Amino acid sequence: MIVTGTVAAFVLHLSLARSALSLMSCRTVGGRRFLAGDMRVSCEDGAAWMYGIGAPAFVVYGLGIVAVTVALLMRHRATLGDTRTRAVYGFLYAPYREGRFFWEAAVQARKVLLVSIVVLMAPVGVGAQAHLALLLLAGCAVAQGHYRPYRSDLANNLEVASLYVTVASLAAGLSLADDGTGSGMQVAASMSVLVSNAALLGSLAFFILRSVYSAGYVVMLQKQKSMRLSFKRTLSSLRLETEAPEAPGGGGPAAAPAAAPAAAPAAAPAAPTPGPTASTRTSATRSVLRPGGRRQSSGGVRPLASPPATSPGASPHHPQQARQLHK
Repeated sequence: MIVTGTVAAFVLHLSLARSALSLMSCRTVGGRRFLAGDMRVSCEDGAAWMYGIGAPAFVVYGLGIVAVTVALLMRHRATLGDTRTRAVYGFLYAPYREGRFFWEAAVQARKVLLVSIVVLMAPVGVGAQAHLALLLLAGCAVAQGHYRPYRSDLANNLEVASLYVTVASLAAGLSLADDGTGSGMQVAASMSVLVSNAALLGSLAFFILRSVYSAGYVVMLQKQKSMRLSFKRTLSSLRLETEAPEAPGGGGPAAAPAAAPAAAPAAAPAAPTPGPTASTRTSATRSVLRPGGRRQSSGGVRPLASPPATSPGASPHHPQQARQLHK
């Protein structure tokens, strides 16, 4: 609600001020003064309600909005950098430097003074209007060039140039309105007005187009940078896939090593085996001679040493052979 009301008052400021001033502007026709906005109303008969409504309306709308602007800016002077303050009142001070945050009120006051000159000095004549406007605009141009309130140097230069072009146009208009000015001077004045305004408009259009082009160029550079980064990421991923080792079977990259199997539970300790008894040892070492020259034991069967060979016809009962056999 605050933002809506502030913006509406800012936009309708000049219209309200001009309407309030038009209630106090009169023209003289046939020796009688009539209201400039409505010639059916006589200023002599309705002076009470004209000034009773027009003056308070001008104070409230014309000067009051300027005063409210200054009061709001001074009230939030310490918090001009906060997000909330900038969202509500940022359009009043955002374009200006920190030390010139109040400059928008000065611009509003200049506009109110110009409207007052145009409306109130209309019955006097164009000459008086032009001279007063020249003085006001020349002073504003000097102040603008001295303080340079805008953050952008381009905005400061354009503002100063527009004020000086307006002063030159008013001066040329004064020469054209003068009946004593020759035709040559009138042509020169007309050409100066056309050239100065065309140059101002051309420079303004050039700077606007350059700003738009610069913004578009910056956006294009950002897009190109993002495209290069995505291309590098894609190339890196392809390179990693190419350099990955292949499986022994040739079926593509080797699979990641499987997780180590879970450790098997520890086996229960074996029960101790009872040692052999004396009888068992005796029976295990006892051997029985079996037919066929084999010794049978509990530990297994192993062949005996074969007897020495005898010559054919020799008797095993020969004493010498028996001794050898005994041995």
